[in-house]
Amino acid sequence: MATSKSTSSPTSARKAVHGGSEKTARKPVKAKLINTGITPDQRSQMIAEAAYYRAERRGFNPEGQVDDWLEAENMIDEMISHSAEPASAHRH
Repeated sequence: MATSKSTSSPTSARKAVHGGSEKTARKPVKAKLINTGITPDQRSQMIAEAAYYRAERRGFNPEGQVDDWLEAENMIDEMISHSAEPASAHRH
């Protein structure tokens, strides 16, 4: 069964949260993206998918769109950050 994504743009949510500046939202992660081979477009797609699944679990209530995006962004950035750490940082 196919499900449709929300018609609201993830970019719109990001701009609303970051005062219309997309570059501000990406800047802290840029160096880590280089170390992982993940492009900014791939990162955005990962965040959009994670936000979609969060919204789906909430029944697509539009009141939580920004929170879905921000939580997804934090989750993906943390995953990227952990994958960019040297292997020695994971050893105890």
